[in-house]
Amino acid sequence: MVTQIDLQNCLQWAQDNGAFIDPKISFKITEDAGVTAFANEKFSPRPDQALIRVPETLLITSQQALSEFSGAVNERTLLNSVTQLYLSKLKFGSDAVHLKPFYKPYLDVLPLHLPQPYFWSTDEVMNLRGTDVYLTMRDTLNKLVRDWRELFQVLSIEHSVQDKQFLSLFQGSGVSAVVPLEQFCAHINSCKLEASEWNSFIGYLWSYCIFNSRAFPRIILNRAGTDSTNLNEGFLYPIVDLLNHKNDVPVRWEMNEHNELCFMSQSATFSAQEELFNNYGNISNEKCLLNYGFWDSSNKYDFSRLTLKLPSTLLNDLPIDLNKSGNFVSDDGDTNILQFSLKLSEPLPSSLLALFAYLSKLKSEESPTVRSVLEGIDQLTSVVSQRLLFYKNFKIITSSTQKLRLPTIKLIKLYYQDNKKILNATIEKLSVLQKKIFNANKEFSLSFKTIFKNDKIFANSLLLIFGAINYEDLITKDCLNDALLLWIVKSINDKSNKQDSFIKQAFREVSDSIVIEKEDVMEFLPFYKKYFPNLSERIPEIYSVGDWGIRQFIVADTAIDRLVWIRKSNKEPIFLMKKTYDLQV
Repeated sequence: MVTQIDLQNCLQWAQDNGAFIDPKISFKITEDAGVTAFANEKFSPRPDQALIRVPETLLITSQQALSEFSGAVNERTLLNSVTQLYLSKLKFGSDAVHLKPFYKPYLDVLPLHLPQPYFWSTDEVMNLRGTDVYLTMRDTLNKLVRDWRELFQVLSIEHSVQDKQFLSLFQGSGVSAVVPLEQFCAHINSCKLEASEWNSFIGYLWSYCIFNSRAFPRIILNRAGTDSTNLNEGFLYPIVDLLNHKNDVPVRWEMNEHNELCFMSQSATFSAQEELFNNYGNISNEKCLLNYGFWDSSNKYDFSRLTLKLPSTLLNDLPIDLNKSGNFVSDDGDTNILQFSLKLSEPLPSSLLALFAYLSKLKSEESPTVRSVLEGIDQLTSVVSQRLLFYKNFKIITSSTQKLRLPTIKLIKLYYQDNKKILNATIEKLSVLQKKIFNANKEFSLSFKTIFKNDKIFANSLLLIFGAINYEDLITKDCLNDALLLWIVKSINDKSNKQDSFIKQAFREVSDSIVIEKEDVMEFLPFYKKYFPNLSERIPEIYSVGDWGIRQFIVADTAIDRLVWIRKSNKEPIFLMKKTYDLQV
């Protein structure tokens, strides 16, 4: 725990070494937020007024790290790793480490025990199993170990003795091998940071988490040598990194002509005792949790991630650039992994709707139709509902050996609660959109339930065939599809009925283009023998009028695929005229 004395020593160290802190600002330790900056009085800073100035010599950058670890000077992709290892050496190394005495007042205010989930107990982390945070933690830790081992190899550094058993988990494992998160938790929980060595994994993990919560992007230093390979390179910015983060707070960081990095607030006015915030970028709650260890249910940038694994063949001809939209994650040749961010402000990304509309499109359709969009909405609703069910069924679990901390339980519950809120919003959006699309195309539709109600002669024939007294009986007796096939062939044979002309037109188009194979006939033979010639003899007024050959039913089956959408709420088949739907992606 950082003490007030540690805080005052750090502030004095910075000022003694050329830093400027506006007298209208003071720092103090609070129970909820740790070190916090406040306005001492009401004031209105100018947009270009530097409230804090820190000389470049106080920053901890890759330049200092490379002076300690010169063997990594050519490892551009490992610059963050080098700086993090340097911070670990400053914090946990001996007093003889270069610059440790100089940075000691600053190092003393960097908290040893961090709230990020990486340091939670195994039981606490297991309550995240199956969530995106759980997977992100697992993948992050595996990558962290790969970078850490690679860096030690480059620098010829021996690993800490306390990591010997832990490192055996990675011996002989391929690059793509993934160590389970539980095994990371077991090792991390077994280590004591107070007694750790600088070359230990837990020391490196601590530095990584300090960087995640405090580092600033190198690009703001306005120095030569920043290119696409190190845009994510970070550095530590003493004093300014004591300010807590808050989304949407307008701030500026700028290097002046005296090589001082300046912090400027763009807020118009501060009231007395109002907190002064920094802004690390408008970030989601997932990042707030992983980087800082807190959760904000009012965060408008929060999202719930929907991850899809689809066969690559399904996406080959997709006219949507999912890579450009940021939804494409990886492709192993057989499977594509796609991710979509669902937000309360945008619960249904257009690219996600377009994907399911295209996946529901038939090969005979050049572009999505009203039918394929309605069906795609059903499929997407089912996917989101399954994810929602996971969050709804969550209950806190624990073992007899570990005790869950109340603040951690609160964070976990908020995580599940807010994901449910977002997924419910997505399902509601899908429902409203589906109703809107259907109502806009109602004049081009025909309900089979309405057909059953109005066509008394056909309905009576179904009573004799299936014992169906009403429409609902067709569903309970599982004969709805057979009834559909019989009605379509009946309507094609009925030359007097003009109401279903778009159905007849679709039937003719299929009939003119379809090539019927022997396999098609064999597939429909059981169905056909089940009803014919029996029906033509029992109910000749319907089933002996026109052509009732097996070919008619094979054509009718394809016509159903092209025209019918089954309304999920009541399993009602709706015939829809073939109409292109503009997705506006």
